[in-house]
Amino acid sequence: MTNISVFQNPEKTDEPIPSDQIDKLLDLQTELLVDISSNDEFTELFDKLCKLADQLITDGAASVMSYDSDHQKLLMRSSPALPREAAVALNGLAVGEGSDGNAVYHNMEMLVTDTSTDKRWENMREYADYFKIGACWSYPIHNAQREIIGSFSISSFQKRTPTNFHRKLLSTCASIAGIIFEREHQAKEFKILADSDPLTGLLNRSKFTEDAELLVRQVKRTDGKMAILYMNIDKFKWINDGYGHDAGDKLLANIAAELSDQCRDNELICRWGGDEFVMAIVCKKDCKTDADAVMTRINDIFSKPIDIGTTQIRASASCGVGIYPTDAKQLEPLIYCADQAMLKAKTSGGNQVVYYQTIKKQVCWVTIDL
Repeated sequence: MTNISVFQNPEKTDEPIPSDQIDKLLDLQTELLVDISSNDEFTELFDKLCKLADQLITDGAASVMSYDSDHQKLLMRSSPALPREAAVALNGLAVGEGSDGNAVYHNMEMLVTDTSTDKRWENMREYADYFKIGACWSYPIHNAQREIIGSFSISSFQKRTPTNFHRKLLSTCASIAGIIFEREHQAKEFKILADSDPLTGLLNRSKFTEDAELLVRQVKRTDGKMAILYMNIDKFKWINDGYGHDAGDKLLANIAAELSDQCRDNELICRWGGDEFVMAIVCKKDCKTDADAVMTRINDIFSKPIDIGTTQIRASASCGVGIYPTDAKQLEPLIYCADQAMLKAKTSGGNQVVYYQTIKKQVCWVTIDL
């Protein structure tokens, strides 16, 4: 980052913005706000914002970047008028570099009028020379909580000082970009709520079924194998009755958190309902070997006392495993196989795993391959 003492933005003049330019800003604002209210294609909205801004400037290109606070970098979201190579080169810009990086770092507008001499561009001279960026003006983007979430900038292909109109365009577009980011964040939150179980945060039954169907198609295309593991908490009703429903919920939430923390890239897990969890495992080796490895992790979870709020208790689980394509070649019957195996584990005393293959002759079930 550039120390604030070594740079200075140009002074704002008293010259009023012409009325026709004010009208153009209002038209831009109105058009975008109408679109934002009815369009959830956020990339399109960012592109339109930049394109409308591009129409109001000469010899320049508008862009929007998002702020990755975890890695202290800026990620390019839209820059339709910048050469693609230039946009790619800017992606991952470190906070504190250039106009955008300093706008985010210092939380203030950065009005670089000459990239060849300005300290803020000291480490980006080669980029400026190659892509003919003579000046660059940037403005931080905020969310509703006034947290910095990105930057809006105009790269000029000539050295120049921004007019009051340019400065107003920057702040207006940054505000609109903030609204688009907020809508995008809300849409993601709603999607998570729609797809997840409210108690545990795991996938819900509907979303799991949707995603697991895709896994079945994937392993079918590649002649692979997968397993469904169906888990039921032993004596859960006794826990609910003895300690109360809040304690039961706490138990489920803590078990779910452990399962989620240990879930691998080739695994998918959900709360199926009540005290039942279902996991899909895309087998990397032999399915029984992979399922046994998952059971070892599950046993580790239940090997130690689990917090239920007022105390800690020891719990156990009964598990059943069905394997594709040996036991069934579709998701629904495969889950049924795992369920039947789990019921066998439960009626045999619980705290164990049963593979459907071992009880297949005891279950009246016909596998249909459609």
